[in-house]
Amino acid sequence: MKVRKAARFVTVTGSRANVERQSVDILFTGDDGNDYAIEIDPSILAALVAAILGEAKELHASLPELSDLPMQELRTTQMTVSMSPDGTLAWRISLAGDIHFDLAFSPEQFRSLDRKMAMVRELIDRRIQ
Repeated sequence: MKVRKAARFVTVTGSRANVERQSVDILFTGDDGNDYAIEIDPSILAALVAAILGEAKELHASLPELSDLPMQELRTTQMTVSMSPDGTLAWRISLAGDIHFDLAFSPEQFRSLDRKMAMVRELIDRRIQ
């Protein structure tokens, strides 16, 4: 198979649902300092995510020293509650670079999260004083 190779992608700088082209665009910065975009057909999204996660697991198993390397920070820009068409509640988390994802929770998981957030608020209050 003949493959064209881009620079090594070192930073994810954004993503967007490209409604006009019915695809997902992922934006990167390469190790050459240039910006890149890839356009992904929605039919391969699940396979792509599975491949990346599977290969990352293999890479970390083969190279344990990777766990000590700095990772790209995922800076949260906003958190809101969202609801799917079936009524499932979720946290919609927005990250720098216009990246969004939903974390669905059952009602009991939200209650548990609320209890944990109360502990976080206590820690924040102690730290401020």
